[in-house]
Order: sequence, then C-alpha cells, then structure tokens
Amino acid sequence: MNFEEIIKNLEKLEPDKEYIKIICRNINELEYRASRDIYEKLIEYVKERGLSYAYPWIIHNYGWIQHGLGNFKKAIEVHTEAYKIFERENDHDGILATINALVGNYSFTQQFDRAIEYGIKGIELAEKIGNYQALNSIKNNMSITYVEIGEYGKAKSLLEQISNLPNIDIKHNKIVNLINLAECERELNNYDISINYLENALELAKDFSVNLIPGVLEEMGRTYCAKGLYNLADERFSESVRISRDTEHKLCLNEALLYWSEVDLKKERYNGAIIKLKEVEENIESVNSIRNKNKIYYNMSLAYKALGNYESAYSYLEKVNHLQREMFKKTSIASIKNLDKKRLEDEETVYKSLYKQTEALYSVGQRITTNLNRKNIYKVIAEEMKNLIKCDVLQVSLINTENKTLEYKLCMNMGKDLEMVPINLNDENRFGVYAIKHKQEILINDLNKEYYKYFNNFESYIDKLSKEQNRTSERFSQSMIFVPIIIHDRVIGVMSVQSYEKNMFTLKDVNTLKILSTYVGIALENSKLYKELKYRANYDVLTKIFNRREILRRSEKIYNKVKKDLESYCIMMIDVDNFKNINDTYGHQIGDKVLATVAKTIKESIREDDIVGRYGGEEFIVIVKDDYNSNLKMAERIRGNIEKIVINVDENKFIKVTSSIGITEMDAKDKTLQQIISDSDKALYEAKNTGKNKVVANYV
Repeated sequence: MNFEEIIKNLEKLEPDKEYIKIICRNINELEYRASRDIYEKLIEYVKERGLSYAYPWIIHNYGWIQHGLGNFKKAIEVHTEAYKIFERENDHDGILATINALVGNYSFTQQFDRAIEYGIKGIELAEKIGNYQALNSIKNNMSITYVEIGEYGKAKSLLEQISNLPNIDIKHNKIVNLINLAECERELNNYDISINYLENALELAKDFSVNLIPGVLEEMGRTYCAKGLYNLADERFSESVRISRDTEHKLCLNEALLYWSEVDLKKERYNGAIIKLKEVEENIESVNSIRNKNKIYYNMSLAYKALGNYESAYSYLEKVNHLQREMFKKTSIASIKNLDKKRLEDEETVYKSLYKQTEALYSVGQRITTNLNRKNIYKVIAEEMKNLIKCDVLQVSLINTENKTLEYKLCMNMGKDLEMVPINLNDENRFGVYAIKHKQEILINDLNKEYYKYFNNFESYIDKLSKEQNRTSERFSQSMIFVPIIIHDRVIGVMSVQSYEKNMFTLKDVNTLKILSTYVGIALENSKLYKELKYRANYDVLTKIFNRREILRRSEKIYNKVKKDLESYCIMMIDVDNFKNINDTYGHQIGDKVLATVAKTIKESIREDDIVGRYGGEEFIVIVKDDYNSNLKMAERIRGNIEKIVINVDENKFIKVTSSIGITEMDAKDKTLQQIISDSDKALYEAKNTGKNKVVANYV
C-alpha cells in the first residue's frame, strides 16, 4: 500500500466516514517508517481539502507511530490535539482512543499523575457507554504505571481483570495483554508462565503485525536471561534487534539492546555490553523509562568496574543515585491511591458479576448438558435464551469439517425457525467465521460503525445476507454477539444473538453467551459420545453392519411377527470361503479388508427393508422378507456379487473372494429361532462341504 492508493480510498469517506478507521488500520500494518511517511503526507492532504472528519483519526494514529518510534514528546503533542477535537465533537470513540494513547504515553515517560488522571476518566467513560474494547486497552496501558513503580502484583491483578472478561478485543489488545502479563510473571519469578504467555503472543503477532514481533522477542530474551538460559536469550534478543532495525522500531530496539547487555554481563562480555549500552545512551530522549535509564547507567557501571575502569564506573553510579531520587518525585501518593481504589472496585465488580451470572446459568446449563439428543439440546437453548438475553435472532452453527462449512443447526428469527444455507469457512467476510478462526468473541452495537474491525468488504457482506435471507437493508441486525463454541481447546462452532436495534447488548450479555456456549459444547460432545457408544453397542465397527447382539435382537422381533402369521421371512447364513487361509497368507489387515468389502457387497445386494449382521468371525446372517423362491434368487445374487470382489494386496497381487450360503424359511410354528438359525447353518456347511461358492437351501 502506498500514498496514492490511500488517496483513492479516501473517496469512500463521503458515504462512510467510519472508513477512515479502515484506512488507518491498513497504514498501521506497514512498517513504522513507511507508516510515518504516509501519515505525514496524509495530514497535509486532508488539511488542504478540509476533510475535518478524517483529520483527528489520522493524527491520532500518527501519534501511535511516533510512540513506536520512541518520539514520546511528539506523540503526546498530536494525541492531545486529537483528544481536544474529539472532546469538542463529543465523539466518545475518539475520546477513548486518545485517552488510551495518552495513558500509554504518560506512563512510559513516568508522568504518572497525568496517566492516572486520564486513565480513570477513560475507564469511567468506557464503562458508562459499554465500550469494552477501549476499557481493556486503557487498563492494559494503566498496568504500565504499576510496572514502572515495581508493583507487579497490582499490575497483574489489573491485567487479570481484562483476561477474566470475554475477549472482544482486537488482536493488538490481546497481544499487549499477554506481553504485560508475561512481564509481571517474570518479575514475580514465574518464568515458565511468562514464557507460555509470550509464546501465545508470538503466534498471534506473526499473524497480525510485524511491528509487535520484536517486542515479544525482547520480552522472551529477558525471561530466558532471568531463567539463566543465556544462549536462548541471545537468540531472541538478536532477532528482536534485527527486526527493530529493519522496521525503525526505536522503542523496541532500545529495550532489546538494553536488556541484551545483561546477558553480556552474565557471560562476561563486558565490551559487548558497553557497545550496546552506548547506542541506547545516544538515543537517551527515546529511552522511555526512568527505570530503563537507571538500568543503562547501572549496567554501565558494572561493565566498567569489571574492566577496571573505576572512574567511569563511579560516574555512572552517581547517575543511578540521581535517577532513584527523581523516581520518587514522579508521582504523588494520592494518585497511586486513586488508581489502587479504582482497580479494587473494578475487580470486585468484575468477579461479583461473573459469579452471579455463573450461578444464574447453572440450572440452564444442567438442562442443556443432561440432554443426549441433539435436537433436544437446541430446543432447550431456544426455550431458555428468551429469558437470558433479549434478542431478535438466535443462531447456533457447527463446523462441518468434511465440507469445510459452517452449518446452521438452530436459527430463529423473531421466534420463528429460519432456514439458512451453510457458510463457507473460507469466506472472510463473515462474523461467525472470524469468531471461529480467531477463537474470539465479537460484540457489535452499531453494525455500520463497527464492521470494519473484522472485515473490509461490507458491501459484499450485505449483498450475501440479502440473497440468503431475502431481507431488505433496513432489516439487518444492528447489534450482535458471536461466541465460538470451544471444547477441549477445539472450536466446533459458533453461537450468536442479534437485534435489529442498535446498542442492545452489553458485556454481561457476552459473558452470558460465553458461559452458555461452554455448556452447549459439553452437551454436543456428550451427545456425540452417546451416539458413538450407541453405534458401537449395535454395530460391528469393522464391517459397519449390525453386530451379533443386535442382529439377534432384531431377528427375535421378526420371529414374533412370523409367529403371529403377520409376515413371512427367510434366514441366510453366509460364510467367506477359505478365510483362514487368506488371513494366514496375507495378514489380518487384508483379512479385515475382505470382511468389510463382503459386508458392503451384501448390504448393496439386499433391499432396504432386509437386514444384515455379522454373526461371528467371517460369518454373516441376513434376514430377508417375502417368498422363499424370490429369496433363493436373492441369495444367488449375493453369492454372484461376492464372487466379483477383487482385493488389491499390493501393486502386482490381487485375490478373489467367494462365499458359501445356506438359506431356510423362518418356520415360527414348529421351531424356535435358534433352531431355524441352526437349519440355515446346516445348509451353509453343506454348501462348504460340497465345493464352496454355492447356495444350498434347507427346505422345511
């Protein structure tokens, strides 16, 4: 993407002013230096043409690029300008976006009073209007305040508030949350937990943005260093520095070099440590943290001391003492107390809310999970949802892995069942597909303003819905929640509630649906297991026909009908000729293939109302309806079809299969079922003893 392409996209702003967010998102995916150059041209362009609605969003995003480049003074300047414009226009989304940025900027530069002031203001506004994405972003950045003053336990508590809420954030927020949690766990000596967080963050960053990768690698290097795994730390720091240089990510470059110097000190590479620290010291204005400046000077003093340069070592140690005194002046006790109070209030609210919802949903969950019939599961969902969340549309869709589609199992529109065609899982312009692929909840309260967070081609989305649901544009859902159904860390489908009105759902509704989706996942898994166990109880797994127990049970029912003169039946016993020799010569795998193929051939040779089962070993039993003569012909047809079977042993070896069949009428007046089966068995053995590959009838 270049500047000319961006200018063409600006044409879309006239009908859809929210499109500026898509343009900025696409620019932000570029490397920092490319993004910076485009934004600087774009700022002048929109000023000249008076595109006032685009200007604050452009400078807001430009501020984030300056933040990444380590230019915090410039970042604060443009974010403050954007904040004032959004405040004047009463644009809540813009206000929250710039508050989030200012919290980050002020926290990184140790202006904690300002960071806390903006942060508490942003949290209260986000909670009031239900913008949970902004709420989580602001709390992520406010955790930096605690990290900067060494309160890692409190930072972790704040971050866990976010983690314990449904994840409705964009990937950037989730990655930042994982990185911050990893830093807290490392400082609390929980190294393995820290690495686990960072590995998850790295996977997300690889799919999302190259700009976030060096930060994750740098944190990994720090954790490996703390753990004493210096070779692994070297690898991660080296890669972080390389990517940071390539992308001009000054912030990450400084931090990676700074903390890499600690590995040099541990491995007695003192000159290497000094070279790295000198480079960071040259960019001293970009060194965002007093804590980090303190680290630079302290590490310099250690390196010079180890090399015997005591004068330089003492000089840097003096700088350390000065910074430590300055650190205590950076924030007031009152501000930290306000932040602590807000954190604890929110923590209590979050957990109390989660507890109440879980308790209220427990009885509903019991009803769902105790159902073993899938149709009943969907029926219970439909019945209970109307009491849980007020919505116009309710959907439950499951993944069909074979067809690679998302199939609607429950779809209700205004209380009535609605038929919906399956969705291709490769269709990116679908909220359900997005929720599945990202294992992420989606909360939308204004479709036209929020669709851009998940896909670009809104027109294509609307066009597809129009064709599939035969709706007018006025009847599209405006508020919606999508929650992936996850079982054993595997996504099996998605649940959704939707409303035709705007601003209908809250975080509480997301949480309700998330808890409910867990119960649904368990119920569907239980149903699948029940179905599988029921199948195994009635069918032979190898041949996929009835097993001995089930075929005899069904034979007994038919026998009782015949006994009442209601219908007439015959019983056939079929045995694969020379099967022991096939097994001994070619092995059990080929033997199993023969049995499965014979069973399939028998099933295809009989009628739909006839039944077949595996009686034992290589012997099959078939119960066929109607007169004896026609059934003799059927037995002959089965024998002939089996005779046509050719089993491929290897590229140059094939074997033929034949069978012997005994058939008898089901005489229920004078004989028991077991006697009738015995008669059919005698006919079978006569066929085998007189040449095989033939049908022998045992007449009554």
